[in-house]
Amino acid sequence: MEGRRRALIIASDEYDHPGLSRLRAPAADAAALASVLGDRNVGGFDVDVVHNEPAHVVGGHIEDLFAESRSDDLVLLHFSCHGLKSDSGELFFAARNTRPDRLASTAVPADLVQRCMRSSRARSIVLFLDCCYGGAFGEGVAVRAAGSANVLESFPSGKLGGGRGRAVITASSAMEYAFEGNSLADEHQQQPSVFTSAVVEGLTSGEADRDEDGLISLNELYDYVYDRVRERNPKQTPGRDVELEGELYLARSQRRRLQPLPIPPDVAAALTSDNVFTRLGAVAELRARTASTDLAAALGAHQALLEVSRSDIRYVQEAASEALAGTAVSPEPAELHFGTLATSDLPVARTIRLGGPPLAGAVTVSQSEAWVTATVEPPEVHVAVDPAAAGRLSGTVTLTGPTGQAVVPVTAEVVAAHPVAAPTPPDAGAPPDAGAPPVGGAPPVADGPSTADAPRAADPPAAGPPPSPAMALTSGTAQDAGPQTAESADTGTATRPATPAGDPHGRPAPASRQYWKLSGIAALVSGALMLLSVVLPQQWDDTTWTNDPYKAAYLLYLGLVLLGLGGLALIARWRMQGLGAVIGASAMGTVVVFDMLNTLNDNGTSDLGVGFWTACAAPLALLAAGALAVVAARRESDLGFGAFPRSDWAPWLVLALALAGAWTFVDLARDTYSSEPGWSLQGVWVAVLAVGVPLSAVLTRPVLLGRSMLVGWCLACVAPVIGIWLFWENQESTSRGMWFVLLTLAAMAALAPLVHRDRGQAPTP
Repeated sequence: MEGRRRALIIASDEYDHPGLSRLRAPAADAAALASVLGDRNVGGFDVDVVHNEPAHVVGGHIEDLFAESRSDDLVLLHFSCHGLKSDSGELFFAARNTRPDRLASTAVPADLVQRCMRSSRARSIVLFLDCCYGGAFGEGVAVRAAGSANVLESFPSGKLGGGRGRAVITASSAMEYAFEGNSLADEHQQQPSVFTSAVVEGLTSGEADRDEDGLISLNELYDYVYDRVRERNPKQTPGRDVELEGELYLARSQRRRLQPLPIPPDVAAALTSDNVFTRLGAVAELRARTASTDLAAALGAHQALLEVSRSDIRYVQEAASEALAGTAVSPEPAELHFGTLATSDLPVARTIRLGGPPLAGAVTVSQSEAWVTATVEPPEVHVAVDPAAAGRLSGTVTLTGPTGQAVVPVTAEVVAAHPVAAPTPPDAGAPPDAGAPPVGGAPPVADGPSTADAPRAADPPAAGPPPSPAMALTSGTAQDAGPQTAESADTGTATRPATPAGDPHGRPAPASRQYWKLSGIAALVSGALMLLSVVLPQQWDDTTWTNDPYKAAYLLYLGLVLLGLGGLALIARWRMQGLGAVIGASAMGTVVVFDMLNTLNDNGTSDLGVGFWTACAAPLALLAAGALAVVAARRESDLGFGAFPRSDWAPWLVLALALAGAWTFVDLARDTYSSEPGWSLQGVWVAVLAVGVPLSAVLTRPVLLGRSMLVGWCLACVAPVIGIWLFWENQESTSRGMWFVLLTLAAMAALAPLVHRDRGQAPTP
């Protein structure tokens, strides 16, 4: 990029004057927009945010932004606040200290912004105004300001000093309000406004890149935002006034139009042969080419098959159609049912696997509703739900690729997290769980027994004692796999109305909740036991640290690691990463068990103290944590194994590093077998794990779980390396290659985020 890309985001949602209502969206506007504009893979801007500052501070930041810009800079200014007009019709932007009767001295004049823009040397200037200025509004939405002012007239066209143009994009026209996405009932979970939400979605997803050239122009972004805002609120119409020389590109995009490669001449000649079997052979060759990791070649074969399916005789057409069917976009599962969720635990994410060849996985995503977000990370699509209010939700995620399109329905039942009145007890003759909402399944279908009139947590009865908050399963990020029971992973239906022991009102919770919590607790217990074993007597009333310092060192390190991983697994938003890390680290429990057995074999049971038996209990707790983590991960995601393409170099490099590190342990075990056969076999076992765990990690799906598993294993594997290193130093010998093993572990941990990541990048704008 030439020059600098600078952005200033001004957000005001708290006002000293009681006449200016508090806004809910600006803080979320600023955070969301700053994130996407500052992302080096998307906007690449240097972003400053000014939040709830008085007018003179805001004005100073604006003057600095434009005065310090150079002739080759791109400058973007975003306002999210009240828009006010004076009696004379002048436009002002409200700041924290604004007084409606003293706008000239307490608000930011639009004229100031206009003068700064005109005097700036920046080649291109973009102004986003997410404010409102007038007349009509719809029922049930928050209104940002009153009065009527033609905002675009406040920024008239005119040549900019030293620049190539300027553009003003507004959230609404002169006679409309700009609307916020929040309902009035929920002031805590802030959502971006309709306008800024559309801007962020268009840039983040790349859907604003209408021509799919890898770059998002200002005109493309406006067209996308206009369509999205009008779709969500027909009473709001974004406006623009653009005066630019040439095209202005605001961001990069992952949406690259795939250009097909011509099929080989011999295959093309075979397709025109008079011999039907020759043409069938060409169809078979084209079918094989559609499975290629070279997407351009695969698309060329796909288009050739399309032509054959339309123009050849029926026998050959059927063969071509069958080949095309294998390239269709194949989401697994075909529907996403999030079940019952609590607003306090949102957002929640789930994973869709993309079946078929790589060409079928080259999709882009779009969502029908603002509370659904989806990101593509082949071969997976991560779908998250984060509604602003409780209720029954229904939407879709559309997957569009060069081989077709698939629509995935998304449903959820969101209940309020605040205390509500207890439901009326069931009749004596009713089963204990009658009327309980399904867990992990879809809402009732229209032709089945309806629960629409039943009391919901979001609509409490008028009286009754407040129960404990509703329990629901959560997940980490937009990349995480979300909640589902083991049965609903296959069928998408409710099957298990479990009742948590701690909920006296009988409301069900997802069946996996107890497993991920127990897994984290077991990891914490294991870590605590390892730390205790270091200071407790191991043998002859001496502590482990005194009697066996190298064992104490690795138990101390491993204990600290497990405390961290266990805590991570207990954090709702990070538990998928925590579960993966616990699974990877739990393999080290078998090594500690091996160690304890060798100690028993060498020393017998005489004079063994409580420290030794504590150290024996610690790995058992760790193995239990790993088993519980596997169960939780299986219930919360589509846990399984999947192959990776030969072109994905990161998994291959991880496996090469794993083999190199494992060979060091094998070489060490071979040298010590004659003198210490038990410890030598332990080294061999570590070598087996050093290959097996990374291999399992790179094959594990969802990929987020596998990456975390690899990191957890690398962290835990440092423990035996420390022990062996200290042992050989105690023997006044070399480190036996342990430094090399540490390097391989560090490299594998660094590569973990790159495993199965799509590394295709758009060119720099």
